[in-house]
Amino acid sequence: MKRFLLLFLLLPVFAFAAPDKYVLPSRAAFKSFELNLHLEPSYELLQPTQSFIKVSDADGRVLAQAKVRSLKTKLVWKETPRGKVFIQAKIYFCRHTAQGLCLVKDFRFEVPVKGKAQKGPLKLELRLPNDHRRT
Repeated sequence: MKRFLLLFLLLPVFAFAAPDKYVLPSRAAFKSFELNLHLEPSYELLQPTQSFIKVSDADGRVLAQAKVRSLKTKLVWKETPRGKVFIQAKIYFCRHTAQGLCLVKDFRFEVPVKGKAQKGPLKLELRLPNDHRRT
């Protein structure tokens, strides 16, 4: 019984919330995406990572996906998406405290696209734990 209680107290505590959903302004199509995370000084990404990012098109096809292992993640794909692009990111991060409080932030972005693909990536910057999104 004591071992179970001790193990339970050592595990990080997670706080979950509903996904944050955003519709970004219409833009030229793109074939790459860059996610830049800005964590408050007392936080770090949870390692080994469970964080991920996935980009899919209006037909539900996954264009690219990857685990988020650092504060900067870039994805590249071959097909030019049409109509809409959906970006889903789930980020696990923890505060540097004795209690080990960890948070999960789930983002979903819808990006209407049109025309030829632009040369550079769509860049998205997220500030955590308080999200002040910038594109």
